[in-house]
Amino acid sequence: MSLAAIHTELKYALSVGRDALYRRCSATGTLRHRDLLFFASYLRPVAGLGALSLTLLLVATALRAVVPLSGKILVDNILLGSGPESLEASLQALHLGFLAPLADLAAGSVTGLVAALCGVMIAIGTIGFVQRYVAIRFQQELSFRLHTSLFDHVLRFPLSYFKKHHTGYIMARVSDDVDAVQALFAQLTFQVFTNAALLVISLAILFMLNPGLTIVIAGLCPVYALANLLFRKRVYAKAYTEREATADVKRGLQEVIAGIDLVKSFSSEDREVERFSGRLRNVFDLRLQQSILQTASGSSVSGLYFLGSLVVLWFGAEQVLHGSMTMGDFVAFFAYASMISGVAIALFTLPAAIQPTIASANRVRELFSMAPEDGVGCDQSALRRLPEVNGRLAFSDVSFSYDSQKPVLRDVSFTVNPGEMIAIRGLSGGGKTTLINLVLGYYAPQSGKITLDGTSLAALDLRWLRSNIAAVAQETFLFNDTVGNNIRYGNPGASHAEVVRAAKLAHIHDAISRLPAGYDTIVGERGAYLSEGQRQRIAIARAFLKDAPVLILDEPTSALDEETEVRICGSLRLLARGRTTIITSHRTPLLATADRVYHLEEGRLVPDEDFTAGAEGCRDRG
Repeated sequence: MSLAAIHTELKYALSVGRDALYRRCSATGTLRHRDLLFFASYLRPVAGLGALSLTLLLVATALRAVVPLSGKILVDNILLGSGPESLEASLQALHLGFLAPLADLAAGSVTGLVAALCGVMIAIGTIGFVQRYVAIRFQQELSFRLHTSLFDHVLRFPLSYFKKHHTGYIMARVSDDVDAVQALFAQLTFQVFTNAALLVISLAILFMLNPGLTIVIAGLCPVYALANLLFRKRVYAKAYTEREATADVKRGLQEVIAGIDLVKSFSSEDREVERFSGRLRNVFDLRLQQSILQTASGSSVSGLYFLGSLVVLWFGAEQVLHGSMTMGDFVAFFAYASMISGVAIALFTLPAAIQPTIASANRVRELFSMAPEDGVGCDQSALRRLPEVNGRLAFSDVSFSYDSQKPVLRDVSFTVNPGEMIAIRGLSGGGKTTLINLVLGYYAPQSGKITLDGTSLAALDLRWLRSNIAAVAQETFLFNDTVGNNIRYGNPGASHAEVVRAAKLAHIHDAISRLPAGYDTIVGERGAYLSEGQRQRIAIARAFLKDAPVLILDEPTSALDEETEVRICGSLRLLARGRTTIITSHRTPLLATADRVYHLEEGRLVPDEDFTAGAEGCRDRG
């Protein structure tokens, strides 16, 4: 086995190992410390916005925490006519002495109390408006960084990943799960800090009003936590399964829409609706089960909250009757106790409520843990970029298989000299496209070596390598963009004149000129508005425009009629001039353009001397 193959296998094993490890951690419904640090790296660039939003939120929370004291002021100071001294002493004990003037105003009359409350609410509203604006900026910046970083990472996955996973499934993981992670760090985190601050401030005020009753209320908090702990893991398991099922629904939907021609030609609309509804029903059932568990969790805590309120009411009323607590203190205490119970419910139901979000966070972390095709943690500077590409491409005893059971290529050896064109023919599924994929670095051979100008492909920067190869694939792909932009995809800086020249060489210019907007015509998804032959000629024009030293043509004329194919062959000879060119085809006119022809059969590549001699005769007659 070659060093390149060993290196690839090790990268794959490490990636699979990390993926399995994260899946085991995912099953527990927890985020590990290193995972939190990983996501924190995306928070650092927007930490200023987050800190400002959190500070404003805490200020607004502190003001909200003071509002229930208005009950004590109304009863003790206004209705019963006691002096403000006890209120001022309470504020001093809470280090809120700066509010004493406001408290004196509020204790003077009902009008003063209402005015003070209005002032506090206006302050809370103003601070809240600014805080929400800052929070939205923070959330969107965080979401932008996560989305773009994950998209960049996924694009660098090996081709085998995209062959294994469906497009709709990948889209769901890149989009939906990132939105959930953004909610975890940009919304739920603020909620936790807000409720925790409100809980601490309220408990401090309660302790000042009545230490004994405060201890009773604090003793109920662990009971709330225990009630939610019973549901947390079950909710997480359902949430993770639901996320996977939702991704499967999107996969099926994308697949049906992409194959709508086939669906309609077989009148399979009803069958596809039935399949889709079955997947969707599974998702709805999982969401229902998840909601039932969350509701049960919330109901158990609400029941405990009601019992706690009864306890506070009974103890408080007894103390008022015995004169150890003023009526105003009792009113304020009960208001704070109700607030604390609501906050405690929010905090202690959170572990169960955020399990779907944690499931998404673990799924995102799984993607980030996978190694891209150029390796994770390897020294990128060690990957070579040749100063100049002459184009000598050589296979030396190359063998390859996808599953180690059936070799696709066996001891393949050949050399393409600079400026030379070779053609490879063989049956469909015989390994021609696999050979092309090895040249492009999509896979590494299990044994043998592939070199470019004497340097192993395993030692080259893959992105640099592919930038020096122009490829026309058997299955042409066009973006939902203009004709001109699709042609210049491999050379974004090309001028319109260069695009037109490439189109003329590919014999597609006249067809483009007849389109409604010419080169500015939108081609539709995957080029749906064009014929298959037009799409293939646009792909050939794209290769002309890229102007790379190595040219790969994988069945480039399979969708063309004979007349157009003959014209294209002349253009391909012009395109291949001075370039290292590999053609795979079974079409005689195209094979006739090659300097040498090989036959690939049962994984072995042998020179086709008879066809090569015939091709030379065709060129001589041409």
